[in-house]
Amino acid sequence: MNKLILCEGKTDAIFLSYYLEQVCGWTHKFPKRDIPKGFTLEADTVKGESVEWYRKGDDFLLICGVGGKDNFGSIIDGKIIPAVTDSGLFSQIAVVTDRDDREEKSICDSFKSVFSMIASNIQNNKWIKNTYMNSFNQRKRYRIFAADYTFRQRRGAGNNNDGRYRRA
Repeated sequence: MNKLILCEGKTDAIFLSYYLEQVCGWTHKFPKRDIPKGFTLEADTVKGESVEWYRKGDDFLLICGVGGKDNFGSIIDGKIIPAVTDSGLFSQIAVVTDRDDREEKSICDSFKSVFSMIASNIQNNKWIKNTYMNSFNQRKRYRIFAADYTFRQRRGAGNNNDGRYRRA
């Protein structure tokens, strides 16, 4: 099974990859000839994009940093949707972003809009089954997950800041 994680940028991709390698057993270093065939995605490093493949047994994972929160739409429309509809490569897609000053509904609505070709439903922090028609007019199934994270500073006693963060 092949999986895809889209995140905001290189730093997010590095953080995710470290966690996945250290805790979940994914491997970044393997022969590039083993990357799934029929799908190529080049990162535009000038725009801050990153593309890295990982492997765990027979499963492959692609982590893409899209170059910032405002670039999800262009990378999804321009690179991911065409590749997915042509190859049907991914059985699971996760989109990870931080909330910044946006509301949860606004984030989900924007992802619903950019994934409209292949996703009829997206909810925050929940795997949702979706189907789409590929370029060969075949129905394909996959699951999509959207996660937004907001971190608030934790306060110590009184007005002292203990410097630690926690998920909101």
